[in-house]
Amino acid sequence: MPSPVGHALAGVAVALAGNRQPTPFSFRRFLRQPLTLWAVALAALPDADLLLPGFHRSVTHSVFTTLAITILAIAVTGKVTRAGLGARDSDVGWRIAWGVVLMCAAAHASHIVLDWLGADQSRPAGIRALWPWSDRWYISGWDVFPRTERYRMFSGASIAINLRTLAWELLLMGPIVAALSWWRVRQEKPRTPQGHEANNP
Repeated sequence: MPSPVGHALAGVAVALAGNRQPTPFSFRRFLRQPLTLWAVALAALPDADLLLPGFHRSVTHSVFTTLAITILAIAVTGKVTRAGLGARDSDVGWRIAWGVVLMCAAAHASHIVLDWLGADQSRPAGIRALWPWSDRWYISGWDVFPRTERYRMFSGASIAINLRTLAWELLLMGPIVAALSWWRVRQEKPRTPQGHEANNP
């Protein structure tokens, strides 16, 4: 399954697709934005269950957690925007930042998708993507992302495996991040109205 670097790159890609910042676009400034950091954190968050023996690849790797994050993001963004408007009247509705909500949900869901696409030598292999409704383990079998080695991580063999995985993730995810960055820059370029050049020699 992907390394934390692969998942972090997926979070950056999600943020590039959904996050907006004042023009002109700066990739360095974009990486420092709180929403970008949140997307990266949510994309890598599921593997925090490695700290809880017996829970890895289950609760945090499920669409249930994605739904929980979505609901939490709705509540938080609604409360923040309401507070920003100075709304005290109970009749004033919340303004939910749906772009932020979808970005948070997509960032977490990206971890599930990447793990599903990854190679896994664990038994059982895969993730419990439909926990708590199903105990089934899901994996695509396509091995798009090579496995990582967590056993004896500092041995020569483990380091070699993890470096190969890291190189492949950079090769696969790097162009996606670069393409989205290019797209963001292109989106912000001013467009010349038709006939402008003809009327202004």
